[in-house]
Amino acid sequence: MNNQKKIICIVYVMAMFTVSLDTTIVNVALATISHDFSLKPEQTGMINISYLASLAFTMPAAGWLAQRYGAKVIFLFAFAGFTLASVWCGLSTNIVSLNLGRMAQGASGGLLTPVAMAILFRTFPPEERLKLSRALILPIALAPALGPIVGGFFVEYATWRLAFFINLPIGIVAILLALYYVKVDKGAKQSTFDYKGLLLAGPGLVLLMLALYLGQERGFSTSISLLLIIGLLCIAGLAKVEWNQPNPLLHVRLFTNPLYRSMTISMAACAGALLGLIYVFPLMYQQVFDATALESGLVLFPEALGLMLASQIMPYSFKRFGPKLVVQIGVCLTAIIYLLLAQISADTNPWVIRVLSFSVGVCLGHAVGAINMSAFATISKEQMGHATALFQVLSRVGSAVGVVLLSFMLALPNDLPMIGTGADVPYRMSLIAACLLLFVAFISAAKLTKENESILKEKMIQKQEAKRKTG
Repeated sequence: MNNQKKIICIVYVMAMFTVSLDTTIVNVALATISHDFSLKPEQTGMINISYLASLAFTMPAAGWLAQRYGAKVIFLFAFAGFTLASVWCGLSTNIVSLNLGRMAQGASGGLLTPVAMAILFRTFPPEERLKLSRALILPIALAPALGPIVGGFFVEYATWRLAFFINLPIGIVAILLALYYVKVDKGAKQSTFDYKGLLLAGPGLVLLMLALYLGQERGFSTSISLLLIIGLLCIAGLAKVEWNQPNPLLHVRLFTNPLYRSMTISMAACAGALLGLIYVFPLMYQQVFDATALESGLVLFPEALGLMLASQIMPYSFKRFGPKLVVQIGVCLTAIIYLLLAQISADTNPWVIRVLSFSVGVCLGHAVGAINMSAFATISKEQMGHATALFQVLSRVGSAVGVVLLSFMLALPNDLPMIGTGADVPYRMSLIAACLLLFVAFISAAKLTKENESILKEKMIQKQEAKRKTG
């Protein structure tokens, strides 16, 4: 591998690492941020929601923009935007400024990751990509795992603002490397951009998330209910426009494929349940059980290790039991672990929590891995790019919905009939509510037919044989 290829690999990892890191690094700091800004715990949910919603909003446009203006130009623009937005977040003095900064971060990150992947694929031919993916998966997978620990360290020994400022040196180095080592590619004339889809998707996502967030905080007044209705109408209009659009922003017609539809819904639900846990648990551990931010990061860290282990052993489980059972057993076991996590107390040994966290990673990692392996099995090569874009967007939306749902539960009163009394009640109910999302994944996976399972197993065998041939 020549120096240019090595540098492009480094740039790609830096891009994916920072966007992934910012999904989890802030969660352990939410309790401190809520204290500094005089907020209720549930009011911090928008910090995550604004990031995820804007990430989903710009992601579909990344491919068109890269082809129109050149991947290098869009990459530099997106990374510069992400870096500046991170500084903005770090300098914020109130929740409104922080949420706006997170929106800018997400909008830039939504462009950054697909374009970084396009640059990588343009540099390496297909025969080199398999080995490359194995080499790059570890540092990218480590980012969500390191996020809670790094964030907890900053909160404990410095300030939560460093969780954002850390992106500044990474961004500067990545931009300089990209300037000198990524080749300029001229933009090309493309089909007309789907502005209608973008103008409906943006307000639809933002208004829907905002209305749900404000509703749990202030109650569904007439004005907030109106925001909710407008958001839903925009989403409905988006579906209609995209269905009839010859070159849509989101190829919703792919949902006529039963296997793809089932797996995409399952993925969105699993993503919501996972991010919901990462959002709620640090708040509960710090605010109810008086743990430090670093301690909450350390008990969550094994979850990512479990995900990494699951990625290695899932192919054998997939081949042995089939996708339907792997997904359904995975989400059922995860739901049981969530219920156990909802029962912890201040006296619970941290190692018990670490084991449960690791088990979440293993069980949910199996389900997510099987979903990823199954979703695109019946998608043609021509439709693959559109299918992955829609899949990623809905996964991010699912994550945001998970945070919204659990924020709703955090706003519950501390004394619920037949449930209990105490500051821990809303948090426990939130973890139980996350099981509803896992149930959605279970039901959706149940729609897998025996015919689809046979196709998937056959493709799995072919993939393993291809790996053996390429070494």
